[in-house]
Amino acid sequence: MSEYIDRFCARAVPELNWLLTEPPFETPTGTDFGWYCREHAFCTVAVGSLLGLSMAIVRGDFLLRCNGYRLCSIGSGDDHAWCATADAPILDASMNLHFLRMSCPFGSLATPVRAAGRNGDFTIRFLPETTTSDDNIPNASLIGYIPRSSQPWSLPDLLSHPQDVLPENEAIDIACRVSLHAFGVVAGTRPSVVGRVDQPSGLQALRSEFPNPRKDLENMNK
Repeated sequence: MSEYIDRFCARAVPELNWLLTEPPFETPTGTDFGWYCREHAFCTVAVGSLLGLSMAIVRGDFLLRCNGYRLCSIGSGDDHAWCATADAPILDASMNLHFLRMSCPFGSLATPVRAAGRNGDFTIRFLPETTTSDDNIPNASLIGYIPRSSQPWSLPDLLSHPQDVLPENEAIDIACRVSLHAFGVVAGTRPSVVGRVDQPSGLQALRSEFPNPRKDLENMNK
């Protein structure tokens, strides 16, 4: 199944990042990095299921360090979400550093995160559950993942209980529309929108094209 992971990372992830990622912004509880990790995880499961992949959504924390800068979710009150398969133990479509590099000297990933090991300027690692935000962890440029829970998901599961992943109906519908689009790009039936339309215009076009996206995904899964 690794060839399907290759296709997902090469063709679907750029669409997800383009349509779902925003610049970091401040919230009452701190900085939101604009990754929309749960929406990315939802779409990863949906597109992966249509490709025949078995997926799990993992909830936990991340720690990112590069050039003296450090970002993490540990102790923030909000966790991080990513996916896992047999061939991709860390499949994190949301880990996108594009906007962060505009204000900080962060490095670059060569490919979407899909496994531990070297990826561009970073070392990807699993970290112990006891890791704190202040731990002095080796590797100058690091993206560390701390899994805390994992649940298998299929497309029927998502469509039956979408609020368990995304609590708001608007977010669910957006994720379903983006999933339909991204799968079409992977399958070669839809053109890429990356660099062709801005995010609001792209999402608005998908809203018009897929007014009932949950039903559309359900029909595709039959």
